[in-house]
Amino acid sequence: MRRELLYVSSIGEDCCEAARAFGLGIELAQFCTAARLDGAPPEPWELPVERCLSASSRFVLHGPFNELTPAAIDPLVLDVTKKRYRQAIKKAHTMGIQKIVLHAGFLPLVYYPEWFVERSAAVWRELLCDVPDDMTVCLENVLEPEPQLLTAIMEAVHDPRLRICLDLGHANTCASALPPENWLRACAPYLSHVHLHNNQGDRDLHAALFDGVMDIAGLLSLLEALSPQATCTLELTQDITSDYEQILLFQGVVVVTCLLSSVIMFALLLMLIQRAERVLADRMAKNRQLENELHSNEKLVSMGRVIASIAHEIRNPLGIIRSSAELLQRRMGKADAGTSRILQAIYDESVRLSQTVNDFLDYARPRQPRQDLVDLDLVLSQVLAFLEGELGRVGVAIERATSPGLWVRGDKDLLYRAIYNILVNGQQAMEVVRFRHNNDNTGYGGRQDIGRIGTQQAFLKAVAQKLMKLENVPAMAETFLKYVKTDLTLGNLVWLANEALGMGGMDAISFATLPGDGTGWYKGMSVYALDPAQVLEMTNSMLNPYAADITAADQNILVP
Repeated sequence: MRRELLYVSSIGEDCCEAARAFGLGIELAQFCTAARLDGAPPEPWELPVERCLSASSRFVLHGPFNELTPAAIDPLVLDVTKKRYRQAIKKAHTMGIQKIVLHAGFLPLVYYPEWFVERSAAVWRELLCDVPDDMTVCLENVLEPEPQLLTAIMEAVHDPRLRICLDLGHANTCASALPPENWLRACAPYLSHVHLHNNQGDRDLHAALFDGVMDIAGLLSLLEALSPQATCTLELTQDITSDYEQILLFQGVVVVTCLLSSVIMFALLLMLIQRAERVLADRMAKNRQLENELHSNEKLVSMGRVIASIAHEIRNPLGIIRSSAELLQRRMGKADAGTSRILQAIYDESVRLSQTVNDFLDYARPRQPRQDLVDLDLVLSQVLAFLEGELGRVGVAIERATSPGLWVRGDKDLLYRAIYNILVNGQQAMEVVRFRHNNDNTGYGGRQDIGRIGTQQAFLKAVAQKLMKLENVPAMAETFLKYVKTDLTLGNLVWLANEALGMGGMDAISFATLPGDGTGWYKGMSVYALDPAQVLEMTNSMLNPYAADITAADQNILVP
C-alpha cells in the first residue's frame, strides 16, 4: 500500500511518533467524544490535538458516535444526531480536513433493515446540504450484520460526497453475518476509507494487525485490487473490553436513574402546576364575584341617592295634589258625575304615584307582588278617567265591554300599570303617520305628506322666477363662484344663464309628482308606493337627455 494512503489513529499513544517516523497521516479521534465539539477540555487519555497537528500534514477526522444514529426513532435523539454530525462536518471544514468518518448507527433487534435504510437516506440527503463539494463523509460499519445496509444507503442517496468506511475489525465480530473479504467485495464500488485492526472473531479488540484470526496480508492485497485509491487507518490499541463493559453498565444505571428522576420531577411539577391553576382560577372567580358585587353595590348606592332626591322632590307636590283633590271633593258636595269622577281620578293617581315613589325607594329590596282580590272593572275605570282627555285629543275612542264585579287575584297597582301602558302604547301607535303643516299651522289641505308637494312646487317656481331675470344673473353667478368649487368661469356661468333665459319663461317650467299611491305599508306604517312602470315612462318623457330610452334596470339603484 502506498504510504500517502496510510494513516494511524490518534487512539494509540505512539501515533505521533509513528506518523513522524514513517510519514503517515493521522486520523483524529479526539472528536469522537461529542463534548469536545462543545469546547469541553480533553480527557486524560487523549492526545492533545495540537500535538497531532504538528506530527503530520495529512488528516482524517473521526466524528462523534456515542448514542447517535441518523435513524433514531425518538425525534429528540434524531435532532441531537443531526446537530452533532453538523458540528463535526463544520469542525473538519474549519480545520481544512477533506475526509470525515461517521458511524452508520444501525442497532440490531431495534431497527428493521428496510426502515433503517429509508430513514438514514433521508437524513443523509439533508445533512449533505452542509457538506462542501471537496469533502467526503464516510459511513463506518459497527453492528451492521451485512454490507447491503450501507450499499443500499449509498444507492438511495446517490451523492459522491457520501461513501463507505469499512472497518475490517468490526466486520470480523459476532455482529457480522459475513466474513471480512465478502464485506470488502460488496463495499468496493463505494469504498473510500478502511480501518485496519485484528481480533479473535468474537469481539472488537483493536489488536495488532497480526494478533488475531484475520489474514490482513490477503485482505490488503484484495483491497489493492478492488479499491486502489481507498485510504487506510491503523486503529490499534489494547483490549479494554472489560472496562468498556463496566462503563456501559454505569452509563445504563446513570441513564435509568436520570429518566426516573425526570419522570418523578415532571409528575411533581405537573401536580404543582395543576394545583396552582385551580387556586388561581378560584381566586380569579372570587375576585370577579367581588368586583361584580362592588359594582352592584356602588350602583345601588348611587341609585338610592338619586331616587331619594327625586322622591323628596315629588312627594311634597303629590301630597298637596292629593289634599287639594280631597278638599275639592268635600267642598263641591253633590257636583255632576263627570267632575266628581275627574276629582276622584286625580286623588287616586296621586296615591298611586306616591306608591310608585315608595317602590323606587325599595328598589334595592324588591317586594313580591301582592295577591289581593282586585275589582278589575274599577281599575279600568280609574285608568280611563285619567287618560280620557288625552285619548280624546288625538281622536281615539275606547269601547268598553266590561261589567262591574269582575274580580281577580293580584296586585292592584301592577294591574293598573299594565292596563295604563297598553292604552298609552296604542295611543302612540295611532300617531305614527307624520303630519306637516304650513307656517300658519293650517296644514296641507288635510293630505298630510302628499299635500306638502304642492307647497314645495310653488316654492321652487318662485325661486326660478327670481333667478330667470337678466339683472340678477351677475350677482347669482358671483355667489355661485364664491361658495361652490367648480372649473366653470364667470363667463361660462353667464352663458348658461342666458341659455336658461331663452327657455321661454315660466311657461317652459313644469312640475310633476312621481306616480304612485299611499296604500302601501312598511313596518306597520303607511308609505307612498311608486308605480315602476309609470315612473319609467315619466323619466323617459321628461328627464332622459339621451336618444335611447332608459330601462328599468338603469333606474335600479340597488344594482352596482
